[in-house]
Amino acid sequence: MPKPDESQKQSIIEFCLSVNDGESALKWLQETWDTRSEAERLSLLDATYALLGRHQELLKLRREAYQLSPDHLRLEALLEILPENEKPVMEAQAIINAFKIPNLQLRIDTLIACHGITEAKERLLTHIAQLNVFYGTLLNWAEVFHQAQEHLAEAACYRLLLEDILASGRSKAYHHAEDYYRQLARLDAEIERYDPLPSWQEYQIKLRQQHRRKKTFWQRLS
Repeated sequence: MPKPDESQKQSIIEFCLSVNDGESALKWLQETWDTRSEAERLSLLDATYALLGRHQELLKLRREAYQLSPDHLRLEALLEILPENEKPVMEAQAIINAFKIPNLQLRIDTLIACHGITEAKERLLTHIAQLNVFYGTLLNWAEVFHQAQEHLAEAACYRLLLEDILASGRSKAYHHAEDYYRQLARLDAEIERYDPLPSWQEYQIKLRQQHRRKKTFWQRLS
């Protein structure tokens, strides 16, 4: 009889967990799994340990997960079960640990979640050319930087949003692009120094040169 593959194992385990049969789920998780499915296995193992109330195993699992990627989601999961006397130290180290995260977007997300707004701003401005971020995330970042009065970082978010629409030629989104452009014009009055970004005047010239054929967009601003 053929053995279940990883996808089938996952379905079996999810069913076991849905009926609160943690012991059966654990048996399937202790079998040999393909290394490509390790992330899914660890997620299911976390849920299984939680269901069974196996606190020490769960704590060890979450510590190891956070050490591999010290992002805010894994930090929150660890803090849920960490002994109270260890929490202050873990929270104090969260910003420093965030710099170890390889993924730039996740690093900035984590810095923001850990109230490292200045550090998040510096990462954003330093690595803006490398960022390819979902527009919803950029809007959230812009709002965070707005509330913190970090106007240059807020402007950086709007530049990325504007450039994404123009570069892809999404004419149906030009009304959003217009809003972002006008936000940038408004922010110019709040920004004394643009380093390391081009000034608003320099940016406008560059944008018109790169997207001079987007006449429909430019007409919206006239």
